[in-house]
Amino acid sequence: MKRPENLIRNSLILLLLIAAGVASRFVLIDLPNVKPIAAIVLFAAFWFRSYWVAGLSLAVVMLVSNSGLDSCPWQVTAGVISGLIVAAFLGRRLGSRFSNAQEVASRPTTAIAQLFGSAFVMSLAFFVISNLAVWSMGQWYPLTFSGLVHCFTAAIPFFKYTFCGDLFFTAAIFGVWYAVETSAESCIAKVAQSQ
Repeated sequence: MKRPENLIRNSLILLLLIAAGVASRFVLIDLPNVKPIAAIVLFAAFWFRSYWVAGLSLAVVMLVSNSGLDSCPWQVTAGVISGLIVAAFLGRRLGSRFSNAQEVASRPTTAIAQLFGSAFVMSLAFFVISNLAVWSMGQWYPLTFSGLVHCFTAAIPFFKYTFCGDLFFTAAIFGVWYAVETSAESCIAKVAQSQ
């Protein structure tokens, strides 16, 4: 973690992110691929400026929320995790461009475009990597070019759910962060003026 100035706050943020990810597994059961996991990894990498913390949040959410489920082939699990890890790279990139709410406020159009772009890229990466993993097993689709096309064609309906979920949860998590940061900055400014 590169923000050690407030260990309690950072620990609470990490626990909240993990709790939201685990809870989503049990709450959002009727919507396929609509989960906040990619957005959580994106924000963890953004906030903590650490691939390790983002990876830790992903690992804990996946281990806890998937316990008791039927195990899926290792290729599928590896594809899902690899697709989600892309979000960590995008989060670090966002963190290098916008380190606080003031920087976002000074370039709101750029910040919104970066968030929208990140949601799209992490959805697309998840779609491509996870479906390549499914196809590579040869269990459901033949290991031919037509099998690959069929695999991706069958997965297209799920992409819209993934993208809508990633976009919604990215906007929600970063929106809450922005609201809290600007409120805290405003309170600090008022306290400083009153002294």
